[in-house]
Formats: sequence, C-alpha cells, structure tokens
Amino acid sequence: MPVTYDNANSDVGISTTASVSLTVAANSLVIVGVQLNGSPTVNSATFDGNAMTLITNVGDLYLYRYHGHASGSRTASITRSDSGLWVIGAVTVTGFDTGNPVGTHQTGTSTETASVTTDAITSGSTDWLIVDVAVMVRDAIAAAGGQTERVSQESFNSGQLSFGMSTKPGSASTTTMSWTTDATFGDNAIIAVPVRPAAAGGSILKQMLLNH
Repeated sequence: MPVTYDNANSDVGISTTASVSLTVAANSLVIVGVQLNGSPTVNSATFDGNAMTLITNVGDLYLYRYHGHASGSRTASITRSDSGLWVIGAVTVTGFDTGNPVGTHQTGTSTETASVTTDAITSGSTDWLIVDVAVMVRDAIAAAGGQTERVSQESFNSGQLSFGMSTKPGSASTTTMSWTTDATFGDNAIIAVPVRPAAAGGSILKQMLLNH
C-alpha cells in the first residue's frame, strides 16, 4: 500500500509564533517545514499541542514530523525566541508505517545559483513518498524532478525569498529532490525525508488477531 498525500496548507507572518492550521485525517503523518528569519532559538514546536520531532535543520530552515492526532482542524506552531519574519507549511500523508514512519533525510544548499538539490535519497520502492521543504532567495520558484508542489509561498520578505514544499514517489534505487528559479542572489536550502509505507497486509493481520 503506497503512502498517499492527504492535505497541505501554509502561512507567513511576523511574530514570536509561526503557525498554520489544516484539516487532517485521523493519525495521518504531518510533515512541517518552517523558515525563521534572523537565526532565532526555537523555544517549542507542537502539533495540536503535542511536541513534534525535529527531523533536521539547515540554518533557519527546519523540518519536523508528528503523528497520533485525531481528525479535524489542527494547528502546527513554532515558538521562536524573538519576534521576526516566518513562513510555515504543513503536508499530511496517510498509509505510512506508524512504528517507523520515515527513512534517512537528506539536505542540500547552494549559493547564488538557480537551483538547490538534495543529496541522494534512499527509499525502498515507489510506495514510499518523499516530502521536502525548500527556501530560495528569489521571488518565484518551482519544484523540479517530477515533484508535485503542495505548498508555495513566493515573494515574501519584501519579495526576496520564496518557500515551497512538495512530494514525489520514492524509488527502488536513489533519487533527489530539487527546486529551481531563474536566478538567485544568496543562500538556498532544502531538506527532504522519505516516508515509509505500512507493511502490506498489516491491517488484515491485525483484524485477524482481534477476531481470535
């Protein structure tokens, strides 16, 4: 059973808390990306009031995950040490392995170039789903490499930055995630994580055990 995209949303603002709300399926996996300008300290990162797990960060770009929530409208919140510019996105997926949701994340950076690409990402098959977040110093960006854009916040910070999140099926070998633009004038960053599918037949086996 493949990992399946569920929903996404994003927001941008200036305050001590970056937050975004979206409607989610029960116990979906939430991947949250956030860019916090100004290099603040992250005081807390929660989804529906529960602590999220940090996957990794590249400078001011962070990627978190969480699962275990009920269905309905839920909010991801990142509280920073000072008031400043932020942009946040959340992508939810279903059909994942609840015991071991993600594989090994990969990152990438570039400076004053028109693309940013991760290192090679390992996933087991096309049933996996890779989720990424990227920020580039430009007023418009586009997901590349067969990715589907799920979040786009372009031309914020007085038109100087753009932020996006996307998904792409995994591969039996390795693959990469990347974003492009026409030109850039600073440092770009990307983080991607492969989401592991639930074992085939797992739900059937569970039901058989419950019935005996």
